[in-house]
Amino acid sequence: MRKCLTVAGLALVLLAVGCAKEEAENPYATPEATVQVFAKAMKEGDFAAALDCYDDAALSSEAVGVEGLSEHEIRNLFLKSLEASREPYAKDEVTNLESRLLTAEVTYELGGVKHTHALVNQEGEWKLATSLTR
Repeated sequence: MRKCLTVAGLALVLLAVGCAKEEAENPYATPEATVQVFAKAMKEGDFAAALDCYDDAALSSEAVGVEGLSEHEIRNLFLKSLEASREPYAKDEVTNLESRLLTAEVTYELGGVKHTHALVNQEGEWKLATSLTR
């Protein structure tokens, strides 16, 4: 019995170490990690890094609802939008971070205001879902 408990305990330790290693190698390994990367980038004013947290569809004309703009123009609009929404991230820290993994929805509070992001998995990386971000 004692041997089984030791083996089970060792398995749990290896699982925890494996998850921590995966997050270190892939900053988007979990929905929570992606939101933390996003919040840190916004706090530091690194809007390109914040934009990297969004799914591939973020820079499409359908996502922004404007036809006829180049990807470069859409990227610049997106970066300006992120810059305009930076203030709460610069002033406060993300708290009460929790996620629902079945729906990949992460909620957190920032300056007393609740935020919710839906995320999608793209090739093993969790990214903010453009069309579902609230």
